[in-house]
Amino acid sequence: MNYRRLICIVSSLACLAVLIAEGYQPRKAMAEFAGYLYAQQYNWVTYNLAPGSYRLEASTWLNLGDVDIEVYDSTRQNLLFKSNKLGGEIINFTVNRGGDFHIKYKMLLCANPAGACGVDIKAIGQ
Repeated sequence: MNYRRLICIVSSLACLAVLIAEGYQPRKAMAEFAGYLYAQQYNWVTYNLAPGSYRLEASTWLNLGDVDIEVYDSTRQNLLFKSNKLGGEIINFTVNRGGDFHIKYKMLLCANPAGACGVDIKAIGQ
């Protein structure tokens, strides 16, 4: 079976569903494919967020891993929020002063027999 083709078809259908849903109720959001990680690795993404309430979601593709997230200020020195439950993570938080926020995501467990686990991170304005 051609897994790349299957992944492309599923991804296309998912994107179409999101576009249709957003057409009915648009909201400010940022999302990105954060990259691939093996177990015990970590990486960073940066979001520039305006003041407001947000829902931060981090997940692995097909739930093949356990990703934990930590949100830091613009200096990467001050930990603001973190979540480390089993599976994907969700943090609801409020930004009082806009600016850059650095998100450290860690892959504690990756059960992908084909290699590293893909990670998606979404910051959804509420």
